[in-house]
Amino acid sequence: WSSDVRVVGIAPGYVRSAWNADMNDGDLEKLLKDHLTRRLIEPKEIADLMETVIKNPSINATTILIDGGYSSPVIG
Repeated sequence: WSSDVRVVGIAPGYVRSAWNADMNDGDLEKLLKDHLTRRLIEPKEIADLMETVIKNPSINATTILIDGGYSSPVIG
């Protein structure tokens, strides 16, 4: 560890990309059934999070989930 180095992981769920651009609504629905938001993560959302991490030097030695609630325990 060094005071000059920060380590922050960003762990996204399924992101809108060329990989899923041709998926039909049924396939996307199956893919996103475990996302509480029921939608793909937008690349801009990840970029916004990265900007926040860069601007805030207190965020360090962690991984931030941006997964639409995919990793959240389901209640109910």
